This record gives sequence, C-alpha cells and structure tokens, in this order.
Amino acid sequence: MFRPIASDTYLAPSGISLGRPQAIAPTVANSMVTPPPYTPVQSPALDAADASWRAATGAERANSSLCVDHYYHTATLTWPYLGPQVPEVDRQRAWQLYHSSLSKLVEAGQRFYRLEPNRGLKVNTPHGAGYVSIEYAGFPWQPDDFNRLEPASITNQDPKIDRAILHNGLGVPLVAFRQRPEANDFLAGRTAFAATAVLEPDASGGNVVQAMYSSPDRSVPTIATLRLIDPTRIDQLTIDGQAVPIARNLSTSVSDSLSKTEDSPIDRLIRPDSPNEFDGLQMLEPYQPGKIPIIFVHGLISDRSTWSNMTNELRAVPWINARYQFWYFQYPTGEPFLRSAMTLREQTYAAVRQIDPQGQDVALSQMVLIGHSMGGLVSKLQATYSSTTIWDAYANRPFPAMQGSPQGLDVVSRLFFFEPAPFVKRVVFIGTPHQGASMASRSIGRLAATMVQEPPDRQQMHRMLVAANPGVFRSDFQQRIPTSIDLLEPNSPLLSAMSRLEFASNVRIHSIVGIRQGGFGAASDGVVPVTSARHPGATSEYFINASHGQLTRHKESITEVSRILAEHLYEAAAR
Repeated sequence: MFRPIASDTYLAPSGISLGRPQAIAPTVANSMVTPPPYTPVQSPALDAADASWRAATGAERANSSLCVDHYYHTATLTWPYLGPQVPEVDRQRAWQLYHSSLSKLVEAGQRFYRLEPNRGLKVNTPHGAGYVSIEYAGFPWQPDDFNRLEPASITNQDPKIDRAILHNGLGVPLVAFRQRPEANDFLAGRTAFAATAVLEPDASGGNVVQAMYSSPDRSVPTIATLRLIDPTRIDQLTIDGQAVPIARNLSTSVSDSLSKTEDSPIDRLIRPDSPNEFDGLQMLEPYQPGKIPIIFVHGLISDRSTWSNMTNELRAVPWINARYQFWYFQYPTGEPFLRSAMTLREQTYAAVRQIDPQGQDVALSQMVLIGHSMGGLVSKLQATYSSTTIWDAYANRPFPAMQGSPQGLDVVSRLFFFEPAPFVKRVVFIGTPHQGASMASRSIGRLAATMVQEPPDRQQMHRMLVAANPGVFRSDFQQRIPTSIDLLEPNSPLLSAMSRLEFASNVRIHSIVGIRQGGFGAASDGVVPVTSARHPGATSEYFINASHGQLTRHKESITEVSRILAEHLYEAAAR
C-alpha cells in the first residue's frame, strides 16, 4: 500500500539540503519508452511481460487501441518485481518494462480515448473489462485541471533554462496541462505543472479522494489505481513500510508554463495594444494560503520567460517552495511604464480581494517584488508615495483644477496619484535604471521610440486632455504620449521625480547590479550604468560580473535572491 511522504517544510532556510533515502530500485532513466534488447530472465511472469510489451508495440504500430490493454498488462506483470527482494537481473528488467509500459500507457490511453486524466482509464484484461481509478496526491490543482498528460523530457530543450532538474526513482515524470478558453482566477488559460505517475495494480479503489475517480459503470470493477503525485511537494512514497523515492522532473513544466509565449517581445514593444493571453498578473499555481507571494516583473523588450531559469532553480529548493508562491506580471513594454505600474497595482489589489476577502492570510501582507530593468521601476511604484511629485513634473496646475471628461481625469488620477500597496514588504531591483540608461537616448533608442504604436483611443484621450488644459503640460508631453523608451532617458522628468519618492517605512529594498565594462566608476552591465543601478536606500547591494540580459538567470543572482528570501522569512516572523 502506498503512502505519500511530503517534502520537509523547513523553518530555518539557511544551510539545509534535502536528504534522499537509499533507492530500492536501480538508478536508470525511468522515462525511456523502449527497453533494451530482450535478454532471458529468471521469471516466467517477466517472460509474459516481455511478450506483452512486444504485443503492445505491434498493436500500436497497427494503430490498434489494443496496445492500451497490452501496455497495462505489461505494467501489472512487472509491478511485483520492483522491490529489493527480487534478483537483480529480474529487477532491472522489470524496472525498465514497468516504466516504459506506464509511459506508453499514458500516451496511448489518451490517443485512443481510453484515458481521461481527470477521471480514469478503461482497460480490458483476461478477466474482463476493468477500470483504473485516478488518485491525486499533493496538488493545489483540482481534478478538472488535468486536461492532458505528456511524458516530461529527460533533456533540457529550453535555451532559457540552464539545466533540467531531474531525480530518478519510481514512477514516470509527466507534464499535466490545464487548458481553458481564457485566463481566469489569475491563472493563464494554458498552464503546465509537474506530475509523477505510479500505477498500482490490484488496488481496492476504496481509498480514493473523490467519488468521481471510481468507475462510472458500477458493473465494471476498479482493478487498479493510477496515482498522480505532485513531485514539487512529495518526493517519496511508502511501499510496505519502506520509503521509496519517486521520479521527478521539475523543469519541463516550468518551461511549458513560462517560456512558450504568443508574441515576440519586440511585437509587444511596437504594438502595446495587441492582446496576449499571458498579460497581467498571473499565478504559476492556484493560490495557496500561508505562502508568501513573489511577484516577478520583467523589463523592456521582454516577457515573463525571462524568469524561467530563476523559477526553475528557486522552486527546486524545498524551503522556498514550501514558504513562497510564484506570481508573474507581464505587460506590453512599449506603453509608458507609469501605466504598467497602475495595472499591476490595481490587479494586485483585485487578487488580494478575491482570494482573501476576509483578510485572514497573513502571508499576503508580506509580498516580495522582484523587478528586472524597467520592471524594477514598475515595482518601485508599488511601494512608494506619489504625493504630487510625479504630477508636478509634467503639469503646472494642481490636478483638482484640471478640465476634461470624467473618464479621462479618472485615468490620469490613477496614473499619477497612489500610495504604497500595504501588502508589499520587500523589493529586489535587478539591473534597474533608477537614473535612466543612455541607450534610450541613442539613435537606436530614438528609432525604437518612434516605432511604438500607441492605441488610438489613448491618443484621442491624450489630445482631448491637452486641448482642455492649454499651457498646462510640458511641451514634450503635449506633443505625444511618452513611450517607455522616452521615460528611460537619463533626463526623463519621470525618473527625476521617482528619485524623490519615499518608500513605505516597512519596505526593505535590495539591489543586484551587473558590472561588465570599464572601471568601477564608469562600469555598466552593457545597458544600465552601475551608478544608475544602485539605489541609496538599499539594505544590500550585490555586484555580479554579468551582462544586463543575463542578470535574471545568473547563478549568483539566484543565490542572492535565495538569501534575500531567507532574510525575508526571518524578518516576517519577527513582525
């Protein structure tokens, strides 16, 4: 009988490594789908399993759904031979046949409409029709979120992820896909998450989590259980009193969730009004009470995939995964980042109201923002008081005296006037141009700024506001809406005003700075000068020999972020 064992939840994050029990099975790649050439075995049952495998592959080549039954039969025949009491030659063969047939069972079962990942699997056995129920362990996801299952890749094929985080053990690593017509509940319409499949034959089916997992036809007996296990939270099972590590692939789902986007970042720069299903505040997983949100905010000409490698590494650390949840804010980078900051602010408030309307989850009041490049400026505007500082940088008339449509004035008010979000307690700046970047004022920056296509409705609102208030705005603001590139110029009035904004007194800030060129005084990360990336109010600064684009994925950045997250836990506990 199986019992899941959750990964330890560590309260003291520093200097901890996750111990691994001794494996009871051979250390081989368990996601392979073709066993090695046939060799004689000691058990007639394994001879039968070998024959069943050959029948399964033959049926699949013939495009026959009988392959599903044969793959199931292969897995059930080999199950009793996976333990340490079995002679090594038999155990090796059984291990390979079990995992190969289980992987193929998942694939073929869906292809021939015999496996519904959110319900169960129909099979035919020598004793008649049977039903394999599905039991889920450790997931924050619901059964209806399991719309498709795919074997996880055993190699890293994502250039935005430095390494695949894999662990050998019992079971087949999978990627589960949740698919919805559109984003909802701050989850993307298309979301991927990790799962590990273990088929346990001859299970009674009585110890299922929900009634929907049992056979829909009472005349068909439940003959086995397909256990889908969350490998980010459970790393071993108990079989007959012995701890058994499970196979885990923690990286493929991160790649499928974050690295596969619709439009190129350049398209989003030039056409900021083009729709994108990943725009806005979205969670990597459903909200989990008690976990502190980390909100990652990307920079100019980028998207949330810039956080793929950092997410891959951080989520593999048990205490981080146990105490934090990962949220992302994606936005079209061509629009003024003052507007992007407004969108993030309003969506974060909306998320907190929706998921915790009674204000009972203390973890939601300890949010950490991590912003790269321009994303750091968007993050800064979540934790500071605007007062009238930003407005005064663009207009010479108090806002209450402004003329215009109620709709237009409402938008302007939300853009220019705000207070720190009370749930943000820490901001990490990574390569953030607090004083601008000279690239924005160079010819390539000016060209890019002219290519940005501001939505027509915003252009019209801007013209009406300027016309209703002649002589009020700066001349450059009267001519057109400034793009994000305009606002990043070293002489930008917005950056000058932002340098005078006060942070909330309970917010801690940190800087990660790239240093690649020149001596220390003239150094930069290739885009942002060191002098611009430093912030006088930072409680810590960490300098990395890395280019601007590499800062979010660099191993030293990830190590420093881990340190900051550990510090945040200690300070949050002391509040």
